[in-house]
Amino acid sequence: MRFMQRLLLASAAMMLPMMMAACTTATLPPEKQAAVDQSQAVRTEIDELNQLTRIYIDSVTIYQEAANKSNDLHGLKPAVIEIAQERNRQRVQLQDRVIALGGTPAEYGEASGTVRRSMSSIRSILQDDNKVALEEVLRTERYILREVNEAMSKTVTAQSRQLLGQLRTDADQQIARLEAIGNPG
Repeated sequence: MRFMQRLLLASAAMMLPMMMAACTTATLPPEKQAAVDQSQAVRTEIDELNQLTRIYIDSVTIYQEAANKSNDLHGLKPAVIEIAQERNRQRVQLQDRVIALGGTPAEYGEASGTVRRSMSSIRSILQDDNKVALEEVLRTERYILREVNEAMSKTVTAQSRQLLGQLRTDADQQIARLEAIGNPG
């Protein structure tokens, strides 16, 4: 009896690598492979949308801090407050889109956002607060624009592409608005 058990175990151990190789080289029927590819693409899309959500969470904090640092020079403070409110609304849209895709939305910003805010605080001690506030908001808007463009290249659903297109248009408009505030006259 023991001999048979050992023989069966040895045979199974020898066959296992061949069976595993057969499993890894087996191909799915085209319709099932398409479903797997689609699922992976949606997961990538959720990851991209969550990355943007984290950036938008940080942007709201950065803009609130920038508004607190600035005076009303050339309308900077009310513009930054308005942009912060818009970014917060867009953050909710991104989170809703993640939920619609079956994902769990990000609820916290990036770790690098804390570092950026700290650097901004140090710079404001050494420089004009209005200039620092404007530079930080412009830098963040340009970062948002780059990240939205990158996410668009990895997005598969029409609804997400439409949302990202709106975010891109808004970021372009806000950059132009902020640049005009920075270059009055």
